[in-house]
Formats: sequence, structure tokens, C-alpha cells
Amino acid sequence: MTAEERVRAAMNFERPDRVPYWDSPWDRFIPAWQRYKKVGPEVLPQDYYQSDILMPIPAEEQFWVTEKRILASADGFDVVNDGWGREVHIGRNSGVYFSETLRRDAQTMEDLLQRDFDSPLLPCRYEHLEKFIAGERKAQRPIFAKIGGLYCRSQFARGEAELLMDMLLEPEKTALFFQRVAQQQLQIGLELLRRTGAWENGLFVYDDMAGTRAPMFGPELFAKFLLEPYQRMIGELKAAGCRRVCFHSDGNILPLLDLLLEAGFEGFNPLEPRCGLDLVRLRERYGRRFIMFGGICNTEILPRGDRQEIERHVRPLLELARDGGIVLGCASIGEDVAPEIYDWYRQMINKYR
Repeated sequence: MTAEERVRAAMNFERPDRVPYWDSPWDRFIPAWQRYKKVGPEVLPQDYYQSDILMPIPAEEQFWVTEKRILASADGFDVVNDGWGREVHIGRNSGVYFSETLRRDAQTMEDLLQRDFDSPLLPCRYEHLEKFIAGERKAQRPIFAKIGGLYCRSQFARGEAELLMDMLLEPEKTALFFQRVAQQQLQIGLELLRRTGAWENGLFVYDDMAGTRAPMFGPELFAKFLLEPYQRMIGELKAAGCRRVCFHSDGNILPLLDLLLEAGFEGFNPLEPRCGLDLVRLRERYGRRFIMFGGICNTEILPRGDRQEIERHVRPLLELARDGGIVLGCASIGEDVAPEIYDWYRQMINKYR
């Protein structure tokens, strides 16, 4: 099987020739791994170990993408307008996603409602796609599309604490804003699917809405604000020809899982074990109601580097995944995982999968 055939078989709950694997090494991990393996910068872990999925392909989906620019630079850091209606402080070429917000344009939910989004069809949102697509095709990996979710993208523009307060104190305006975001993200998703051709594999919605112990809000607020917009968005994506829509959130999404299924999501990633999302227990509880992507602990077990512990953790998951419905992997591989441990772990995966 090719990687795409293998992943599709698993997503269809058919038995693949071997268990498919999803990997996402961080940029700052890769040079250390290359030094350990004594390989050049052109050799990447995901290719070396024949990962089946790397990352879904995103657009430049900022609400105000035409405003993106560097405002100031000093001491290896930039102050930028990042296109989400805010100025952020971020390390230059650091390979780190996180930033410090210095200022936001919107001080109230009403401020956000007064601003129109840039068109979802602007060419600048998709200029980078050819490079991503060419890389995945060269590696013979399946192509998935990716958009951001309603909560996560809204809090970029409003601020997380502010958005959560708006959900309680300004419910009508907040619901209206979520609906606007849903329509914007739907149009970006449809254009991404058209440009990438990922209709058969599907689209991932990345909507981080949970901490290690619990979601950022309870099921009643999800049902009130997000359920109907997601149902409408997913319905239109599928009506247009998207085979499946899957959901990503770090953290413990278990209290929201039934609602996410009701919304129409068919797969979930990364299902972090430290947050109580154990693949064996999820399969026992939900059967084959959804596809599981992830399941391997990259925050405690892999960083500890105990090979016996890693094998005890991974081998039952490999057995569970043999008959389909699971693409094993973890959210990311960072600098806290030793290259020699990662190398042993990936060879062990390849040996038994």
C-alpha cells in the first residue's frame, strides 16, 4: 500500500497492510536529530522513518491578512501585526509558534462586529500551497486540508479571557460573531479543498479549546454557541464533496466529545493520554463511531526516555490499530525528546506496526 492507501484504509475501518503513523517534529527538534543521525539538512525525520501523515495543509486564514507586517525588530525579536487584529512580540526565525500579545484593535465584541473580514478568496491566502503540495506528493503522503476553528480563531482576535466573558455577558453579539467566523472559515475550507484536491481525504478543523484537565468551557456553552454553526459548516463541506471533517484540539476534550460527534466530526486528534484520552478506553466506550489520530504520549512518556515504559505504552496501541480506525502518532516532537530515544521509538514502531 502507498501511504495514502494505508491511511484511507484505516479511516474506512479496514485493515491496512501496516498501522499508519502521523508525525510532527518541531523545527527546533530536527537539527538535533540530524546531528545524532549524522545526516544533512535535507534529510527529515518524517521521510527517514516513512511517516504516513505529516500535517494538514493550511491557508493564510487571518481575518485581516492584508494587514500582516513587521512593525519593529530588535534583539532577535519582532513586533508584528499578525493579521488577527493585534500586535504580537515573537522570536524571529525561532521555529516557535507562541507569541506575546501587546495590543488588540478590538476592545469589545461590538468592535469586532463592526469590522469586515478580508475576502476568503484573496490569492495571498494560498500562495504557499504549491510548495506544501509538492513536498507531500514527493513523499507520497496523503494531502489533507486544514482550517482553524470557531473558538480558537475568535479568541485570536478578541483574547481568550475576553471571549469567554463575552459568551456569558454578551451572548447575542458573541453568537453572531461565531456565525460570521463560521461562514468565513467555511469559504476558506472550500477554497483549500479545491486548490489541494483533498476532497477524498478530508479536512481538519484545528480548534484548541481545552486544557490538560478540562475544556475551557462546559458542554452547555458549546451547545449554545458552537454546535449549530459547526453543524451547518460541516453539512456544507460534505454537500460540496468533502468526504470527512475531523477535529483537532489539544487537552481533555472528553466532556465535549458527544457534542462534537453531534456536530458532525468523524475523527479526532491528538487524543493526549495525559489528559485522560486513552485509545483503548475510547474504543471500548465509542466503538467505531470515529477515527482516532494520535494517542501516543509526547509530554511525559517519550521525554522520560524509559524504553521499557515506552514499549509498554505503544505496543497495545499498535495491536488496537491493526484492524483500522486508528492512525497512531502524537501531537508533536519537541526538544524535550532526546534524538536517540526518538530514533529507538520510531524504529520500534516500524518493527511492530
